[in-house]
Amino acid sequence: MIQVFLEGPDLADDEALKVAEGLDIQMSDETVPYADDEEIAKIKEEQTTDFDSAYDSSLFYNVGDVITSPQDKDHKTEFKVTDIRLADSLPLDQFPKENYVPDYDSTVAPLLNDNGTLKPHERYSPTSDSLSKENLETTDSKFIVATVEITNTGDSSTEEYITPMLEYLSKDENGSYARFNVQSASAAYQDLSVEGEPLYQSVQQSTENQKQHVRFAEIGAGETLKCTFAWVVDDDCTDNAYLSFFDMYGGMTNSYPRVKVTE
Repeated sequence: MIQVFLEGPDLADDEALKVAEGLDIQMSDETVPYADDEEIAKIKEEQTTDFDSAYDSSLFYNVGDVITSPQDKDHKTEFKVTDIRLADSLPLDQFPKENYVPDYDSTVAPLLNDNGTLKPHERYSPTSDSLSKENLETTDSKFIVATVEITNTGDSSTEEYITPMLEYLSKDENGSYARFNVQSASAAYQDLSVEGEPLYQSVQQSTENQKQHVRFAEIGAGETLKCTFAWVVDDDCTDNAYLSFFDMYGGMTNSYPRVKVTE
């Protein structure tokens, strides 16, 4: 049996099945020897070098900067973060229920206090790779709220993945960056942010099939969409939080533009 894993937040089940059924899988008699310790060490060193070198200064943007795709210079979509802030709560008169991507009443509301702030939750320590009870700790959280303008500078309409992704970067004394994960011990809390996606998104053009395609939007030629997003962030991780653009795979590569949440 061959298992196929597709990493991408908005691929419907029937579309994923078509991809799997279209694969041409052939068996080979050739065997590949396992890498020895020296080869493994060399691979890890190259990965670390590639990882750090990808984070040059041109990949970090500020609020108000126009962000373009570094991979495709002909890409006609531009992003601009016009505002970004931390918030203790998201009042419903400003952030309507229907703009939440997970269901508000069943998924979000049970994790809130009466005043709208997030309840404390248990997580696994970000400084450890082990998801064991010994590494559990309790933390408080808040919301990141960002307003983003998405502009199609082309002369024809386009469908664009409009969602910035939340990720965490640490910086050592040498100025090198390393990404780390924050893993909640609560499945309910973890559902608030899947692969760094926001739980709140004010522009939602496609809401069918449990909002599977909601991260995409049709943008007309010369049109600018203004969208408000919100994510959950642990209090002690706000200084490590970044928004990543042109990255529909949740920060799996290191060559995407980023905006730091706090300065």
